[in-house]
Amino acid sequence: MTDRRPRKKLLPATGVVLVHDLCRAAGIDQQRLLELAEADVVFLLHRRGEPFGLLDDRLPSAAELGEAGVDVPEDYLGRLRHDLPEDATPQSEDASWTMGWD
Repeated sequence: MTDRRPRKKLLPATGVVLVHDLCRAAGIDQQRLLELAEADVVFLLHRRGEPFGLLDDRLPSAAELGEAGVDVPEDYLGRLRHDLPEDATPQSEDASWTMGWD
């Protein structure tokens, strides 16, 4: 008889915030986000050599970004989690970034 225990999730409750959505919520451009990644303030996920997102449980607080010299709205994390803009829904042209389709 085989033991059929459920497998553990490798990354429980971890999601990805797309670069575009983070930049919009924080009020920064992608170039500034890349600079923050080079300074190890944020950790970017890459696909095919291009940044596409950040793990949602590793997002810096507004205070941490402020210490790095970036002025972001205090509620930027709340905007990401609760008030995504209507056009944040992935479109077919975004499929390669969000679903791994080519």
